Amino acid sequence: MILNNHARNNDFICSSISDDKAYIGSNNGMLYIVDIQSKQLENVYKLHDNGICSIKVQNGFCGTGSIDQYLRVWPLDFSEFFLEAKHESFVSNIDIKIDGLKVLCGNNSNGLGIIDLTNQSYRTVLRSHCDKIKEVECYGNMMISLSEDLTIRVWDIEKQEQLYEFNYSNDDICTYV
Repeated sequence: MILNNHARNNDFICSSISDDKAYIGSNNGMLYIVDIQSKQLENVYKLHDNGICSIKVQNGFCGTGSIDQYLRVWPLDFSEFFLEAKHESFVSNIDIKIDGLKVLCGNNSNGLGIIDLTNQSYRTVLRSHCDKIKEVECYGNMMISLSEDLTIRVWDIEKQEQLYEFNYSNDDICTYV
């Protein structure tokens, strides 16, 4: 794949793959869409003022989290976001519930949040981690959060309650759920 001027002074931070397309976020707030089969750059969009830290594409829309502290939900034509939530620190990781009705996020100030697409509302679920959240993943009605506080926690999304907590040691650094 040839990127020409898009490769200069640009770090590619995160990606998501859906329907034979790679969606790639960069440190300058740009989103690059690449056709996987042809390896051709299809489109470039400016979505945030700062770097895109996390991206997830599913069910005909895209969620992006950024250093500019915004979690945004976009249609796949990226004409204009239809939902956004501003956080007190950068959005470090996002995931989309399998039914496509909720976008989950973790931020750098230890908070977990949920955008509910059915009623277009956002709620900070809780701030129970004691350090940065590195990753959130959704599995059915459960969310798993991984934090630099050396814990992995399992949550019931609907009840917004913690179900389990697992500790790991500094010697066994966990980087991915």
